[in-house]
Amino acid sequence: MSGSRNPELGHPFQTKPFDLPAALLLSALVFVAAHGAFLFDPYVANDDVRQQLFWMLSWLDSQLYGPEYVLADFSAQYVSWGVRGLYRIAAFLGLDPILAGKLLTGVLYTFMGGAVFGLSRRIAGGGNTGRWVGFASLAVFLLHPYFLHNISGGLARAFAGPLLVGFAWAWAADRGRRALVCLLLQALFIPYIFVLCAGSLALAWSWERVRPSARALPADASTVSIAAAFAMGGAVTFAFNRALTAAGFGPLVDKADMIGNVIFTSKGRLEIFPTPSVLKLAVLDPLEKLMPFQEWGPALGAAGAVVLGAFLLGTAIRAPWRETASRSRALFAIAASSLVLYAVARLVLLKLFLPERYIEYSAHVIWCLLLGLPLGYALSRLGAPDVRRALGIGVLVAVTVLAGVRLQGQGLYHYEDHASLYEAVRQTDKQAVIGGHPSLMDNVLTFGQRRVYVTFEIAQPWCVGLWNIVEPRLEKTFRAYYSDSAEDVDRWCRAEGIDYIVVDDRHFEPWFLKPEKQYIPLKEALRLPGWASWLAEPIAALARAFGVPETAVKPHERTDTYRDGVPFFAPFDELIADVVEQGGGRFALLDETRFPGTRIGPHQRIIDMRSAVGEAGGTKEAS
Repeated sequence: MSGSRNPELGHPFQTKPFDLPAALLLSALVFVAAHGAFLFDPYVANDDVRQQLFWMLSWLDSQLYGPEYVLADFSAQYVSWGVRGLYRIAAFLGLDPILAGKLLTGVLYTFMGGAVFGLSRRIAGGGNTGRWVGFASLAVFLLHPYFLHNISGGLARAFAGPLLVGFAWAWAADRGRRALVCLLLQALFIPYIFVLCAGSLALAWSWERVRPSARALPADASTVSIAAAFAMGGAVTFAFNRALTAAGFGPLVDKADMIGNVIFTSKGRLEIFPTPSVLKLAVLDPLEKLMPFQEWGPALGAAGAVVLGAFLLGTAIRAPWRETASRSRALFAIAASSLVLYAVARLVLLKLFLPERYIEYSAHVIWCLLLGLPLGYALSRLGAPDVRRALGIGVLVAVTVLAGVRLQGQGLYHYEDHASLYEAVRQTDKQAVIGGHPSLMDNVLTFGQRRVYVTFEIAQPWCVGLWNIVEPRLEKTFRAYYSDSAEDVDRWCRAEGIDYIVVDDRHFEPWFLKPEKQYIPLKEALRLPGWASWLAEPIAALARAFGVPETAVKPHERTDTYRDGVPFFAPFDELIADVVEQGGGRFALLDETRFPGTRIGPHQRIIDMRSAVGEAGGTKEAS
């Protein structure tokens, strides 16, 4: 046994030297099992890399995207400085940003698993009980899809969980300087988590002023060092946020301008209204994602939740909550800061980013400990030492296998369906501008590696300066793409400097433009796994006996529109409907005599419009 001094406990904090490496190894194994098969697939990636990482390809090939390309310029400003620095190093080493993001995902996930173990072991007081609680909390972390999903892609948000847990772990271990280092890293990589953790330190400092006998701050964090970290981190956060406006893409939209605007609802680009409640964010969402509803369907998922709940209730009664609470001052401060900032962020929407971000990360981490403590404590007192040891090893092996299966491809999406299109686009000039449906253009921009006129991912109405550029482009695109006039298409290309148009004839089909709800039998809606399919009919019969309808709405599959049931987010769905109606359901771009192009597969064509652009001198407004 080895130990480190914890002044609050008054005795060495007992650890075993191989516990933390074991936790890191288990986390790494789960990552490899979940994402290993996709590491080197260039067309499997997190969806947001198409918004935040694509432009970094220009570090490997300076001719890509070209200078003063507004979409790349915005994405570069949107990515935090710390993330930019890491990917700049990766580019220096010759790594493609998508591959670098996948590797970074593994590093961050592995670190977070070790940090969850270290934090929970520390809060449980170390020793044998602490080891069991640490590994039980780690098991919850590994089985929970939320963490890998958010870390996937290696984007700025990927640093939120790891740096939050690292900060709390350092605080709980009385390593104040390490906590302040984490705080500064948060300012560089994920500024709103810096605000959250700085708020927790401020609350703890205030508590010590109100209760001089209380000790809330970590032992070696003085007022001066905390103030210095606040000043440096605050300056970085302020400068980063100001840079977006200085580049012409801000300021952020005001709350008054969002109220009543459909684009900020579930039908629009970002669902800000209604704001999720604390109950939903802190309790319902974490537990729903942890339970096997996705894998087992609603019926068996609910049954599994009841069984686990009953087991946890039985173990929670005997858990040492009071002793644990005395070591949890870091978590109490973080939880309090989360609630305060959630309330403030609701009042000043987007000025402190989204309110839910201040609850969801801390809530999911705290649930790992809330579930891990009673489980670990119960297991630590089960049977003889040899039996417990064998049981513990068996449980960890089972958890690792189950997590690897459950998290298979978590946070990754497959874009290889359009691989032939990407290959064709890459044959064009590197300075070419491609037009087409904005949702498809995200893929062309990233995997085809060419400039596009406008995309879904970078259509962000909360950035006023950017939206003033993007909104007109979206309108012009849909008016031309769905027009019945070839002259409208030519005029669009000439005015905007579009060299090629990608046309997908599925975008003009009725099921795409105005899809109707589809219904499936209730037993199919249960989504039972194969091994439990025999239960479908009995459960459906029981439900029908209680008056449940015999059919249910078929869930939408993720489509290129990204929004279920509409050709694009509101209010552009209505614009498209108007253009289609005005044209009587005729579409100029489907006339292959007028726009022959090169056919790519059964549905897509790439049309060379350079002659039309050349006649007008090619303004290249899209740059």
